[in-house]
Amino acid sequence: RLPYVMRMKLNYGQIFVSMAQLLKQEKRLLLRALTGAFAFASVSILYSTIALLLTSAHHLPDLFIGLVPLVGIFGALSTRYIGKYADQGYTRLLTWMGCGLFLVSWICFYFGQTLLSAYVIGFALIQLALALVHTSNQSIIFRLRPDAKSRINAIYMTTYFIGGAAGSALGIFAWNRGGWTMTCLAGVGLVVFCILFSMIDAFLQKKQMA
Repeated sequence: RLPYVMRMKLNYGQIFVSMAQLLKQEKRLLLRALTGAFAFASVSILYSTIALLLTSAHHLPDLFIGLVPLVGIFGALSTRYIGKYADQGYTRLLTWMGCGLFLVSWICFYFGQTLLSAYVIGFALIQLALALVHTSNQSIIFRLRPDAKSRINAIYMTTYFIGGAAGSALGIFAWNRGGWTMTCLAGVGLVVFCILFSMIDAFLQKKQMA
């Protein structure tokens, strides 16, 4: 016989109110959600511009363009191992590693306009960077309030995908304004915001532990 689990009975309005209260009470949830949003936005720039660059600069057919993102599978496969280290308390280190890889990947992307190999390497690195940041984010936020995991996940993932949508739009805008160079600058700019919110979160964590 399964143990009895107490459930909160809330209507939709009350759920949204409780989510707003969660954001107010758990400042690290907001900071980590924004960190994830800007990280995903930086990656989403690529998906909206990959065909534009690879057809204009490298003259690749659609089939080969579709194969390039497959190198990102290493990021997905690494999530399990990243999660183990996150559970052991290395979330801050994992976050900084991810942010560092984001910057390195965008350097690779900049040279990717002339070197296809640099673009492919950058694509693999940025997927690993996203896995590092995203997994460490989730490890942190789910420990904030174990009794509110569903609402915490809803807040985080909504913010995360809003960031992704905004990144896709920004990628097209940057390409139209200044080509690949402007696109890379936009990607780096988003990473800077990701680093900024990570730094604020680290400061808040130290303050809470003091």
